[in-house]
Amino acid sequence: MENKKIYGISSKYEFRKWNHSLVVFDNMDDAEKWLYTEGGNFAERELVSKSEAIRLTSKTEVHYAETLINER
Repeated sequence: MENKKIYGISSKYEFRKWNHSLVVFDNMDDAEKWLYTEGGNFAERELVSKSEAIRLTSKTEVHYAETLINER
């Protein structure tokens, strides 16, 4: 059985457009630590579903982030 992934999106509005960065976590503790840690760049952070992560970034970026977390 595959572990459920948790998707974090960091969003920042710059130069009249939103830029989104994706982070994938294995567990809620790490996800919440990331969520509540100040990034220092005034970006908004949120935890989202996989489908929302794909909508905000891309299917390719989500797959790549999942691959990276599986290699840890």
